[in-house]
Amino acid sequence: MVVPETSELFAVLFYNDGEVCQIPDDVQWFSWYSEQEQNEPEDTYSITYKISYEDEYAKNGFQDGELITLNQPLFNYQESEFVNQLMNQENPVIHVTPILSSEDSEELLKQLKLCNAWIRRTGENNILYTQETFDIWEYSKRDDSPKIFKDLIAKLESDNLLKVMRKLTGMKVNELREVYAFHMRSNEFITKHADSSLCGQLLVRFNWLLQSPTGREHDLRFWKGKNTNEPITRYKAISNSATIFYLGDSTPHDLTSLPEDCDQDRYNFVITFGDHANCIFKSINV
Repeated sequence: MVVPETSELFAVLFYNDGEVCQIPDDVQWFSWYSEQEQNEPEDTYSITYKISYEDEYAKNGFQDGELITLNQPLFNYQESEFVNQLMNQENPVIHVTPILSSEDSEELLKQLKLCNAWIRRTGENNILYTQETFDIWEYSKRDDSPKIFKDLIAKLESDNLLKVMRKLTGMKVNELREVYAFHMRSNEFITKHADSSLCGQLLVRFNWLLQSPTGREHDLRFWKGKNTNEPITRYKAISNSATIFYLGDSTPHDLTSLPEDCDQDRYNFVITFGDHANCIFKSINV
């Protein structure tokens, strides 16, 4: 897909039946404008989505996830300094802090707020969400990108961080796959879902929180895989901390709604690591 810089909106379409995500075999092109008068469709319908899991919350109750406080920012670790594997199939989610130095995380947040690249994004069908986002990895390649963006991507792409990630997660992560910035306002939310691994291409995901409304105690909440009878683990909304988890059916989760009268917005990063050996490359003739 080629999108000129002047474009304000574009869409990416893929098949998702709730369990399997598939990359389309064909690419179809659509016209996004017409000089002809458009008629409203004759038949319209609406879908009612279940966006509340209060019955599960009440039935199962909550347990608070452990916060692991490191002796230095995670992105500053050398492989030899990080000894213990913290994640496994029995413990597929961890919560750690700090991720970046206080000074750098504050500068990063400042530049995110000043950035004008945000695009509104909403979801439906198997997941509902409302938020703004942009691909900070691509944005960092611009000549006028803030230095802190470029410095962050350099850390994320470093061989040293990949080695630390392999030791921390026990997974064969060989490359950085995604880096997206997200912004959420009053009353916005994300409903329960499990992130696809795209057939093993994506393995480990960071949800790194930079800012959350004052008084909002919890951020992400995780279920025990498909078992809905166990307590739901919720993780505290702490700035410069990251919830790190394996992708797939073992880590379904949602995001607590932002308060209606929140004093500040939520800013976070979603960072994904994967295994290039599992990537499927296709030749497309356009």
